Amino acid sequence: MNKSNSWRKFGWVMGVMFMLLMTFVGHAADDGRYQAFVLQEAGGSGGTVTLMPSVFIIDSRDGHMWTWEKNMPLPGLDGKRGFGTLITYQGQVKPGAKIGEIINHTDK
Repeated sequence: MNKSNSWRKFGWVMGVMFMLLMTFVGHAADDGRYQAFVLQEAGGSGGTVTLMPSVFIIDSRDGHMWTWEKNMPLPGLDGKRGFGTLITYQGQVKPGAKIGEIINHTDK
């Protein structure tokens, strides 16, 4: 197999994978299951904008929560520090039986 056929096959496989991914994402978005909210950082007196945007994501069906953060300092595999994107699982929301019900309490 020459390089041209190899690249053609690779492109075809990647195209199919992309279409499958978009189908899944489209179905998840259609029912509104995942909601994303940009978290605004309180600016100082100078009104500066953050260079580290953050997004809160919630699964409205099962209650799972994540934060997505960009430009976060991360340790590299070579021991050097770098910057990258970080997705952190924040836990699961538990439904209550009535408004104002305390569903979780921790003692100090």
